[in-house]
Amino acid sequence: MDLILSRLNPHRAITRRDPCLPGTRTREIVAVISWIAKQSNEIFWLRGLAGTGKSALASTIAEHCRAMGEHGRLGAFIRFDRAEMNDPFRVIPTLAYKLASFDDRLGILIADVIKKVPDIVDRSLQEQFTRLVTGPLSIIADDLLDEGPIVVLLDGLDECGTPGRRGELLAVLARGFGDNLPFIRLIVTSRPEPDI
Repeated sequence: MDLILSRLNPHRAITRRDPCLPGTRTREIVAVISWIAKQSNEIFWLRGLAGTGKSALASTIAEHCRAMGEHGRLGAFIRFDRAEMNDPFRVIPTLAYKLASFDDRLGILIADVIKKVPDIVDRSLQEQFTRLVTGPLSIIADDLLDEGPIVVLLDGLDECGTPGRRGELLAVLARGFGDNLPFIRLIVTSRPEPDI
């Protein structure tokens, strides 16, 4: 299965960022964790200027999500960086790869899509999202719903391409995961760029 999933050519993890110092940013952390706990399919957008600690807060939230439940609830954590992870057209395959790594049931379903549609990474981002992400999630939605929220965290979205190149990705993300996947929590951090 790993060989099949590697066809997604996901971005590799980039440099780790330190989480918030213990005892700091507690109000923000509690607000995000509380938001994760409620049943909702909204998008949580954490925005601020450069250097305001968005990535530290994202790292802290990721740590909390990894510790939730028996196996953790962090489905995917993608950190963007202008130098390393900046191609909007590789985000959905990377997300699918991370979700496949998060849950073996998803991994099997996503690998099956890759076998049936070998050129899936060359298709539109919407088709990739539907076939590689929401489709497999929908198939096992009842099981996943019972297990608690799954968090997808995109850190530094403003560093993913240029406004012109990330338009299609933003359109896909803005639609969210849909009403039939209310257990997915999408958290995005970025600078307050007009297109985002």
